[in-house]
Amino acid sequence: MAIGVLVPDMTNPVIGQIMQGVEAAIVGSGYFPLMVSMQAAASSKAVIERLLSQRIDGMVVATAPSDDVIVRTLVDAGVPTVLTARADPSGRLSAVVSDRALAMSLAIDHLVELGHREIALLAGSDTTALGRERVEMSIAALRRHGLEPSAVAYGGNISRDAGQEGCRQLLAPRMAGAKRSRTKVPVRPRFTAICASSDLLAFGAYQVLREQGLLIPSHVSVVGQNDFMLADMVEPPLTTVRVQHYAMGHLAGRMLIEEIESRADTQRPGACPQRVVSFRPELVVRASTCAPS
Repeated sequence: MAIGVLVPDMTNPVIGQIMQGVEAAIVGSGYFPLMVSMQAAASSKAVIERLLSQRIDGMVVATAPSDDVIVRTLVDAGVPTVLTARADPSGRLSAVVSDRALAMSLAIDHLVELGHREIALLAGSDTTALGRERVEMSIAALRRHGLEPSAVAYGGNISRDAGQEGCRQLLAPRMAGAKRSRTKVPVRPRFTAICASSDLLAFGAYQVLREQGLLIPSHVSVVGQNDFMLADMVEPPLTTVRVQHYAMGHLAGRMLIEEIESRADTQRPGACPQRVVSFRPELVVRASTCAPS
């Protein structure tokens, strides 16, 4: 009566919201969650095999590795599984996801409608499918407007520190120009807006922009993704795209329980038809974006 929950990082607020939803859905049916983080794992296959050795009845996978080792291992083991970070392209596993293409489009479209044409992209990791996917979706949204990104930076993961590192990469040409300049006139960056793949990355960008004497949004507009709990409490309040993570986790838990029970009734692995449910994101406009000066 245990459900394995595989997450990339326990400190990520998104994971906390998804976990709350999963727990609320499964506890009422007599199950309890067994959560494992991939952050310090040497091998994703070893983690899955260890979970399977605990005789779990099903899995919720909230991580999106660039390879399919996790998916292949779970499919081969015949374990009921629901994905929440991405869908399985082969259709072997059920998934509950947000419409990430729409989410990135909402952010880019908002900036373009304000008049921005020089937009930089700030992403997490280029070693995960999710990190690369969000950049590709942002570029596709820009190209619909006849634009290309002014710059692209990867922070390495989804965290405030990663946002700082990525923002420093974006500002590197400006910082070099400021050192060469003999005047006190501030050197403007080559972009007027930053589209971040996560609110945590945006929070990190806030700090670096301030360190460089740049005002938000007068000098640089910033838009994030996810609408974390503190997004409306930072200064200025962050424009972002709201994603229903708790609802996604709750539905993933319900779908998993239904699949476990269906398999028990039919006694045939894979008897449950696979489903992909996509949640629609929502743009939340606050004070971190305005028309470019």
